[in-house]
Amino acid sequence: MIDGDLDGGSAELAALTDGRLPRDEDEPGSNVYFKAGSSGGRFRMDFGTPIEIAQVNTYSWHPSSRGPQLYKLYAADESNPNFNLDPKRGIDPASCGWKLIALVSTLPEAGEMGGQYAASVSVSGKHQYLLFDIYVTELYDNWGNTFYSEIDVIRK
Repeated sequence: MIDGDLDGGSAELAALTDGRLPRDEDEPGSNVYFKAGSSGGRFRMDFGTPIEIAQVNTYSWHPSSRGPQLYKLYAADESNPNFNLDPKRGIDPASCGWKLIALVSTLPEAGEMGGQYAASVSVSGKHQYLLFDIYVTELYDNWGNTFYSEIDVIRK
């Protein structure tokens, strides 16, 4: 975790890579999500050494506004002399050695936001770290933090 607080009912970050998906659309303890009323947060994956990544797949599921995904994905290694391993919110990761890979939004253009969502991002090059900068999907109430179920990093 780089910045932000997980909700008290959220699973730990390790649930994102355990290979298990929730069995129901509203299983807080099987999903990772930030504290109610917060604006999301940032977390990092560390592979220990640079690896060749082909794609990153993210999955989420909820019956309402916590279903869609909205995040920026960054990648890095430690080769940049200005590298900051833990850029807090308010610091642009691109200014401290991180490369923006994608802005991911599975927000529907209209209608209900509930359901199952999946996003797949193609990644090129070797990277030791991935940074997920997670945003809320709506601001109408305190319940806009997505229920992230799983993240799969596929090696090339």
